[in-house]
Amino acid sequence: MVREARTTDPRELSTAGLALLGRIAAVTHSKRFPEWVDEALHLVRVGAFADASELFVLERGAASLWLVGAEGSDADAFCSVERFDVGEGYPGVVAQSRHALSTRELRSDARYLRPEVLARGYHAYAAVPLLRGERLFGTLQVAWSAGSPDVARGQRFVEAVAPVLTAALLAARGDLESLPAPRGTRAVGEWLDDQAQRLQRFSHAEEVSVALLTPDSKGVADCGSSGATRVLCTRLSTAGPAGCPHADALAHGHVLEGPRSRWPAPCRCTLPAGYAQVMEVPLRDEGETLGYASLAWREPVERRPTRLLASLLFMGWSLPASLRPTFEARPVPAVFAPVTGRDTHHLGLQCFGPFTVYVDGRLVPRSAFRRAKALDILKTLILRQGRPISRDALVERLWPDADLEAGARSLHVAMHDLRRVVEPDRPGRRWDYVLSHGDMFFLDLGSNCSVDLLQWRELLAAARTANAKGAGDAEVIGLLERATALYRGDLFADDPDSAWCLAARATCRDQLLDALDRLARLYERVGEADRAVLTLRRAVQADPFRESAHQRLIEALERAHRVDEARDCFEVFLEVAWADGEAPLDAHMSTLGRRLGLPLGRRSAR
Repeated sequence: MVREARTTDPRELSTAGLALLGRIAAVTHSKRFPEWVDEALHLVRVGAFADASELFVLERGAASLWLVGAEGSDADAFCSVERFDVGEGYPGVVAQSRHALSTRELRSDARYLRPEVLARGYHAYAAVPLLRGERLFGTLQVAWSAGSPDVARGQRFVEAVAPVLTAALLAARGDLESLPAPRGTRAVGEWLDDQAQRLQRFSHAEEVSVALLTPDSKGVADCGSSGATRVLCTRLSTAGPAGCPHADALAHGHVLEGPRSRWPAPCRCTLPAGYAQVMEVPLRDEGETLGYASLAWREPVERRPTRLLASLLFMGWSLPASLRPTFEARPVPAVFAPVTGRDTHHLGLQCFGPFTVYVDGRLVPRSAFRRAKALDILKTLILRQGRPISRDALVERLWPDADLEAGARSLHVAMHDLRRVVEPDRPGRRWDYVLSHGDMFFLDLGSNCSVDLLQWRELLAAARTANAKGAGDAEVIGLLERATALYRGDLFADDPDSAWCLAARATCRDQLLDALDRLARLYERVGEADRAVLTLRRAVQADPFRESAHQRLIEALERAHRVDEARDCFEVFLEVAWADGEAPLDAHMSTLGRRLGLPLGRRSAR
């Protein structure tokens, strides 16, 4: 039987129960969250005469409950599932209904979703929401496995404890909220440093980095750190959440732990060596992820690192809310910013990564285009770099299965849709960008149109020219840094299967790898070994199947006396190289492996 419980007046408790309630209040008052959780749950279990107790907290800005503590001899079984969405599982049902529930028939209740707990013999359960007015903070549960427990009495005690824990959780949310929002973009970096240092004190992490994403979430706009070392994943830095191998897990945070050799290969290559545990925590406001905090420990922080993750997600620190005005005020990338003082619209086109269109500095959502082919036309014209293309060639490329007459009609409709979006309010069909002459179409790439692909090519050419003329290293480094910063992902990454852009995409990737290699060599020449390593990590990320990129990274780490990281990266190379079966290494890589002291066994030079 499942019954809904009523609210308990503490005066209904026994003297012993009141004494325990007082001890719980004292514990939560004297210790910081989550340090009081285990002791408080122990007292809850004793007061309810239960065999186990647990506390779930509600993730701030999300509809997810996280297990922040479980107490009793079977705590490991309760930890078998550490997150429920609201409405899912017993904690989720209680959170959704905002009413307490109890049962003596747990084994037959389909809402209970942890078979490991049932396998330990638990048959009775009581759950209470933690509420302050209409605000939900979490749920508190107790469970029984032995005999015929007095569930009603246990439930009354848990209900009496609920307001005490709610007050403690409410206070915990103020722990990271007192820093004022920065004024002006110059203060953001310093403010992020302050947040990283505060988070370090709270978590006892060796290093903490706090990163603010760009408005398009395709990279990092600003980053603060608690010390000299940044622990932010280079994939997050260069491509945003989409570049992370844990993109789905990042929605609710992610923990890397255990032997580093068991970490995913991209993480071993893109995170600094020497850390036994790394945690990524999203910073959200109104459901939107604005940034990430990365925390790193050289020794495991505790047996259940997700407890700290749950605590951080619950508190939310209010960082995203404070950043919201600054985040929205941040300018779009300079290449897409409008030029003031002109009476025509400014068109900005981002080709690297998912294709993105800006009109007068404002991001144009894909939904603004009624036909996907309108974007394909624009991409095709960009690749032509201002050179005209015939109507028939466009039709053959974009509507290969249509006859010329039907294809021409489709082209006319899609072209109208394209111009409607990128050139609004142009009287008399006087187009500024998508122009035609007879049956020829071309894109006007004048001063009112900014295209990252074209700027990329110009910067690479300028770097080659500067190098040929004997310019100083600093000048060439600056040009290559500006060029590689534009490469936010593969060309037209939102259209991976279209054959018409595959050759251009491969060319750009080759150019990136060449630029990164030259940049890394220059960094090493001017004594910037750490920057050289980061640059070469990015090269491996861009093309993990290119042996020369792995080789350059491993050698750079070896020269920088970072031998453990070099070994990690060599093992990653072997995983990639032998994904389809073991094969002999070439002589150079075999020598490099032996020099690093790796047991290559029967792997021999070919």
